[in-house]
Amino acid sequence: MLTPVTERRFTDEELGINGMIDLVQSQQELLDYKSGSESSATSIVKHAAIDEPTDEPDFQAALYLTYWRSQRPGDQLSFTFFYVTELVDDVIAGDADVDDALTTVTYYPESLTEHVQREEFFEYLREEGAQKCQKILSKIDYQTYAALFDAAQLVETTDSDELIESEFGQTMIDRLQAEIGEYKYVTTGSKQVMRAIVDRQKGAFFKSDLDAFESFVDERLTELNRRRTGDEEFPIEGLADETNYRRVDNRDLLLEGEQ
Repeated sequence: MLTPVTERRFTDEELGINGMIDLVQSQQELLDYKSGSESSATSIVKHAAIDEPTDEPDFQAALYLTYWRSQRPGDQLSFTFFYVTELVDDVIAGDADVDDALTTVTYYPESLTEHVQREEFFEYLREEGAQKCQKILSKIDYQTYAALFDAAQLVETTDSDELIESEFGQTMIDRLQAEIGEYKYVTTGSKQVMRAIVDRQKGAFFKSDLDAFESFVDERLTELNRRRTGDEEFPIEGLADETNYRRVDNRDLLLEGEQ
């Protein structure tokens, strides 16, 4: 009997993807059980990258969230990995905490810039940011924070140094020094704000990420069909242009180099 909640299979011919999710926890939350070692949200997003692919790409979270947003357009969604074997020792010891085995990756249906200039993110930084970050934001109101994004364009990057050194980064430091005072902690706190912005970029999916993933899937399907018809040979290199021999069982059957 098919169920809309557990082991739910989906097929989307328009997107060119299909799969089975372990649990639809709610209309905005998906969950999948894993037996391997726990990965962080940053690691999951990194291995789903397509512009700088790793030699062991893993598109599971990106793929399922891409499908689910087609069903729930405009919603903030999450994909949680439950690493069930991580708790074995703790369960035996009678000291298990389920949260220790969960990693959640969130999809935000907006750009990074739109996301981090929201009041919700400002309050998050005030409450959970690094020490000097909390200190400087406690001395300004949300309107002052939001005005920073009008003064200069945010560079959407995963390199915190690049953001700090950008026009936006220097404008933030200058404006907060003018507002709070030319103290060392203002510069340090401003840099901590920007590192938090970069961390959010590195540990979540945004609209442009899944838009790009949809295009990536379409390109791979076109490439696959071209090779199936014999127009090109199937490559042994991965997306990072490296051969992962750990996943090759019969290396003597591979044709390498110029043929």
